[in-house]
Amino acid sequence: MHLCRQTDLIEVRRADNRGKGGRGVFALKPIAEGTLIERVPVLLIPKQQVFGDNEISRRATFISWYVFEWEGMTKRDYVALALGYASIYNHAHDPNARVERHSPDILEIYARRDIAEGDEIFISYLGESKEGKSVGFDVH
Repeated sequence: MHLCRQTDLIEVRRADNRGKGGRGVFALKPIAEGTLIERVPVLLIPKQQVFGDNEISRRATFISWYVFEWEGMTKRDYVALALGYASIYNHAHDPNARVERHSPDILEIYARRDIAEGDEIFISYLGESKEGKSVGFDVH
């Protein structure tokens, strides 16, 4: 059984170098390599509602920036909106954290290496997850 609960390891705040609206997830204390930073439930949304060519998906454009790929995790084609802070982590090509997806509806973030207090925590949008698959975010 996967229990989800808030953590005292992290907080979300505006990142000074990203302009209006730029947020990131930051360490409130040192986090050791391998530490489970966050375990969160996800809300599964039919992928067609977010990325389709219909009126519903056109209205959902902004939510597409925050959903994780969930292909192969369920019988249907879903994307996952992570609760907690998981959908707010920013991308780095050499991230200090990694993503693990667990069927049917749990997502975990782990420290890939030691993270210092005050450091921003990054994940890779390009497939640094345990499964080796993209997490589904676009890299700009």
